Amino acid sequence: INDQHLTSTGFNRVVVEKPFGHDLKSAEKLNKQINASFKEEDVFRIDHYLGKEMVQNILPLRFTNPLIKNIWNPKSIKNIQVTLAERLGVEARGGYYETSGAMRDMVQNHIFQIVTLLAMPEPKDLSSTSIHKAKQELLDSLVIPDDDEIKKHFVRGQYLGSDSTFAYKQEPNVDKNSTTETFAAGEIKFKKGPVAGVPIYFRTGKEFKEKKSRIDIVLKHRSNLYGQAHSNNITIEIEPNMQIFITINGKKITETGIRRENLAYTFSKEEKALIPDGYERLLHDIFVNDSTNFTHWSELKRYWQFIDAVEDDWRKEDKTGNPQIAQYLPYRMGPKEASNIFETPTEHWIYE
Repeated sequence: INDQHLTSTGFNRVVVEKPFGHDLKSAEKLNKQINASFKEEDVFRIDHYLGKEMVQNILPLRFTNPLIKNIWNPKSIKNIQVTLAERLGVEARGGYYETSGAMRDMVQNHIFQIVTLLAMPEPKDLSSTSIHKAKQELLDSLVIPDDDEIKKHFVRGQYLGSDSTFAYKQEPNVDKNSTTETFAAGEIKFKKGPVAGVPIYFRTGKEFKEKKSRIDIVLKHRSNLYGQAHSNNITIEIEPNMQIFITINGKKITETGIRRENLAYTFSKEEKALIPDGYERLLHDIFVNDSTNFTHWSELKRYWQFIDAVEDDWRKEDKTGNPQIAQYLPYRMGPKEASNIFETPTEHWIYE
C-alpha cells in the first residue's frame, strides 16, 4: 500500500497491539511494513501493563523517595523478582497459545516492560524522549543468555489436569505432543544501570493458585545479631490489590524474638474508583501524542533478541526427542523446578 493512501497532513497515528511479530525476523518485517507508511514517532506499540497504576508508580517510587533511591544498587539489593500469575488455563485460546507460549505471550512484553522500569537509570527529565533514552541505555547492556545460562537459570513447564480442569495437552486446538510452555521462569541481567549485575528473576504461567502480579525487591541482610531476622523486602503488587509495602523486622511484644510487619502504601475505596483502566489511560496518551508509555522499536528489538535466544535453545532441545518440560499441577505455584534457577542456595521465591 502506498503511504499516500493511508496518511495525509495532520493527525496520523497507528496503534499496534501485541504480539508484534512472532520472533525478531517477523517483527522486523512487520516494522518495515508499518514504517513504509508511518514515521516511528507515529507508531504506538501498546502494552496495557504500562497503563496500570502500580506499574506507573515504579518510577515515582524509585526517584522521589531517598529512602529507596539510595539503596537501589547492587550493594543493597540481593535480587528482584517479578511474578505474573494467571489463575485460568488457556481455555478457548489453545490455537493462539500454540503459536505463542508463555515466553512470547508474557515475557517479551509485560515482564520486560516492568523489568526495564525497575532497572533503567534516572532520566534527565520526565519527557518521553528522556525516558526512552534512559531505557535504551539500559537495554544496550542487556545480557543475552547463552546455552549454559539457559540450562541453569531457565525453566519451562506445562500444566497437568485435575478433576475440574483439562491438562494443557487436552485443551481444544492444542497438539497432543505439544512442547509449548504454559509456564516460564528465568533470569535477566544488565551490565549497566543502577542494578547492574543484580539478578532479576521472573516467572509467569497459567493455572496458578491465584491471579497475582507482583514485584519483590529483596534487600541484602548483613546482621547476625538476631537469628530470626530476615531481609527487608519492597513489594509492589500490581493486581489485584494495588499496593506497595515494605516488610521490616520488629520485636515481639510479650516474648523474645523477631516479628515481621508490613509498612503499606494503599488506596482507599474512593481512590480506587478514580483509577482508569490501563487501555483507557493509554488511549488518552495516544490522542495527546504522548509516547512515554509505549514501546520504541529499538527497545522491542532487544526484547526479541533475548526471547529468540531462549526459544532457539528450547527448540534445539525439542529436536533431541527428550525436551525438558516440567509438569506441574494446577492451582499451585508452577513447577518445583522453578526454585532451582537462582544463582545461590540462599535465594528463593518471596511470593509462595
